[in-house]
Amino acid sequence: MTVAFTSFPGLPASVAAARRFVVGAVRLCPRSTAPDEVVERAELITSELATNAIRHVRHEVARFQWLHRMEVLIRAM
Repeated sequence: MTVAFTSFPGLPASVAAARRFVVGAVRLCPRSTAPDEVVERAELITSELATNAIRHVRHEVARFQWLHRMEVLIRAM
């Protein structure tokens, strides 16, 4: 299992930084075979979570943290 951890200040610019962090963590994860669609969804979810975290707290005191544990299961049905 690979775990990546970071934190960002509660600023609008941190949304893009959080997206880059998650995409990088997914792509650099050893043995990662995540298809582009999975990476894109992870990026979108990260963007939504980071935006909401910043929107609903006071910007000057907010920090949000990401503990990223990536497990992807792909099954053919």
